Amino acid sequence: MKKLLILFLLVPVFTTSWAQTEDKKTTKGATPSPDFPGAIVFEYGLNYLVDNDHSMRTNPWKSATFNVYFTYPVQINDSRFAVIPGIGIGTEKYGFEDPVTFFDSLGFTILDNVVNLPEFANISEVKQSQFIANYVDFPLELRVHSRIDDHKRSFFVGIGGKIGVNFAAKTKVKYAEYGNNKTSKNQYHYNVNSFRFGAVARLGYGPISGWFYYSGSKLFRGNTSVNFNNPSMWSFGLSLATF
Repeated sequence: MKKLLILFLLVPVFTTSWAQTEDKKTTKGATPSPDFPGAIVFEYGLNYLVDNDHSMRTNPWKSATFNVYFTYPVQINDSRFAVIPGIGIGTEKYGFEDPVTFFDSLGFTILDNVVNLPEFANISEVKQSQFIANYVDFPLELRVHSRIDDHKRSFFVGIGGKIGVNFAAKTKVKYAEYGNNKTSKNQYHYNVNSFRFGAVARLGYGPISGWFYYSGSKLFRGNTSVNFNNPSMWSFGLSLATF
């Protein structure tokens, strides 16, 4: 995960070395800005599950989404409109309110109380239980800006979506055992959907924006979950674009 994040952070550095040097010209009324071919976007927000069981309810403050994308704005015919394609890493965390976790049995993903699993037979307290899913995302948006001559420093509204490919998933349980605090991490696919897709809406100014995402896909593959409904999700948060 860390290596992938470093890779995407280095993409624009190498991209700038390929860009041709151009005379710096300022359009009348435009604010000078760095001539950088694209932007690194950091997004942080809160996740909510949809149609989940009561035993699978989550705490939004422990259910964060964190995305790092490289985007490349393309202005449409010197207009207020721009198409924004991108690529990056999306990380979704779901913090459970109850002491439950997922485990695999004969290819099925089962939700059960942590204390019922042999690994946690001697615990005295479950401090936190999370499920994490990581994706390679491909976002695409259409935006309309308040200024034609300077999209980077204007108000804008955007609509679009993203598709993602799951590449990792894991459970994480923090607990106390014999007076010691411990953390258990089990990396496994847990039948997470290989692909996800959803709609995105965005409102912002310059490099800062607020966003809303609603997933059109289920979290897990069909007919592989036991003791819980297969949920979808939605999230919202803030983003900051660099360069």
